[in-house]
Amino acid sequence: MKQAGILGFGLAALLAAGCSKDLPGKRSPIMVAVQPVELLTPQPLAARYSASILPDRQIPVAFKVGGYVDDILRIGGRLAQEGDNVTKGQVLASLRSADYNARRVQAEAQLAAAARTIQTAAAQQSEAEAGLAKAQADFERAGALYGSKSLTRPEYDAAKAQLDMAAARVEAARAQAGAAGENRRAAEAVLQQAQFTLEDTRLVCPGNGIVVSRSIEIGTLAAPGMAGFVVAEIGTVKAVFGVPDTGLESVRLGMPISVRVEALPDQPMNGRVTAISPVTDPKTRVFSVEVSLANPKRQLKPGMIVSVSLSGETAPPRAFPVVPLSAVLRSKTDPNAFAVGVLDGAGESGTVHFRQVKLGDIFGNQVAVPEGLRAGERIVVSGAQQVLDGESVQVLP
Repeated sequence: MKQAGILGFGLAALLAAGCSKDLPGKRSPIMVAVQPVELLTPQPLAARYSASILPDRQIPVAFKVGGYVDDILRIGGRLAQEGDNVTKGQVLASLRSADYNARRVQAEAQLAAAARTIQTAAAQQSEAEAGLAKAQADFERAGALYGSKSLTRPEYDAAKAQLDMAAARVEAARAQAGAAGENRRAAEAVLQQAQFTLEDTRLVCPGNGIVVSRSIEIGTLAAPGMAGFVVAEIGTVKAVFGVPDTGLESVRLGMPISVRVEALPDQPMNGRVTAISPVTDPKTRVFSVEVSLANPKRQLKPGMIVSVSLSGETAPPRAFPVVPLSAVLRSKTDPNAFAVGVLDGAGESGTVHFRQVKLGDIFGNQVAVPEGLRAGERIVVSGAQQVLDGESVQVLP
């Protein structure tokens, strides 16, 4: 069905003349043709739709670091390619790791040097603390001798100076030990990063699925973020099809759907509606519906066409007003809206009032009017272009 937004050439010619200018003065009643608004009950929604199988998830597997591709997963003696099954944790490809391994070795050497520095700093701190203990004992003896007049003031001051120097050496040794500890932690972080980077030279499969595409060859220079493979998880798949707005009420979330696979005629499958698009596709003007299907044997492949059955699930068709295309004009008060001339009275003459309406689907030379009109109202189907709002008209026999 075509939609109201693209009424087509049938309306275009009529709408071009839809805005009549007010004519001055009094004139004779215009002759118009009228007919009552009819109700149309569309044919029941088709029992079957064609749907495309899509993977439940499709994941581009990208490199975290750059480098030359050194190896690619081999399956059956050849490089992995489209359609191959892969499992979670499998290494799909790897980069040349020599440069990254050298960084790891360098980081290990830095960590070893930091460990030796810590040992040296610890020995120096122990030596300084021992010197401090001796200086403290010497100062205490000097104090006792100085109190008994057995030690001169210069000798006492010298003992105090030795104590202060020993304390300063301990503080310096402790600071050096702390710095050595910080250097070691930094070296450990560098080594950890080097190890992570080395691991990132491998492209690991994130889950069980099939290879949808491979974009690398051995020797390819891969950049960080470049997708080497695209893997689709198909343990569960989605059958996607489109439903027009007139049939949208026939589909609801959670409803069971039977699916027939032409390639597997003896294996009917059942799924459930898991998503209904809230807006129409701008090109096809239909609402997208997704049906989730369990696919434990991976028999359903992305791209396969299946038949979706709505038998027994369709709602009774709903009747709605329709009018001829010739009755629809552009609104004189809103150029973006449509209007229909409604004739007051039931005789051979009457007054025409233009009423804004909402348009729906087109059925041949008629268009649905879901809002704005009631069944049985008389509308102008010919001559409305020359009529002003509120003007009296004469009905053609």
